[in-house]
Amino acid sequence: MAAAHDLARTLTGPAREQAVGLVERARAAAAGERASAAAEVLRTVEDEARAMRAAAEDEAGRIRQAASTRLDGLVDRAMGFVAGFLDETRAAP
Repeated sequence: MAAAHDLARTLTGPAREQAVGLVERARAAAAGERASAAAEVLRTVEDEARAMRAAAEDEAGRIRQAASTRLDGLVDRAMGFVAGFLDETRAAP
């Protein structure tokens, strides 16, 4: 019986050490994989943010252009009203 216990200890000792080594390597690999995945997510988010910023800048440019065009038309209409009012005021007896 003692011989069986000795044999079991002889066999399980190296297996335990091997298991501990495997777990340590797995933990180290997992940390590296998490860091790699986090870096990839960060790159993706930064790329999406750049694309959204560019789209927003394009849209803001279109809005500024439309506002400028409309403002020019409104200024022309206002000047026309003022000129018409002045003409009517001058023509009135």
